[in-house]
Amino acid sequence: MLTMELSLHTLHSRELLNHLAQALQARLDVIANHDLRNRDTATHLKKLQEASESIEHCVALLPTEIDPHLRHYLERRSYDKALAWIKEGIIGKHA
Repeated sequence: MLTMELSLHTLHSRELLNHLAQALQARLDVIANHDLRNRDTATHLKKLQEASESIEHCVALLPTEIDPHLRHYLERRSYDKALAWIKEGIIGKHA
């Protein structure tokens, strides 16, 4: 039973990290969308806020015992580094 619980926890954590990676990428994409920023500042800011809220939601659901490097990147809002860590450390191993 404990093995099954650990497997479910691992699966849940991996799924959550995948969602976090998507949210991080979405925020980086919004930041990189200079056309939208120049054309419609209000919409650009709204999309940036939505992406940031999605990141915050995912971070709040992470277990307390996450990798210290990932925690550091998220606390410092180094989202490009956090995304790279997730892609290399989790998604890359299980793709």
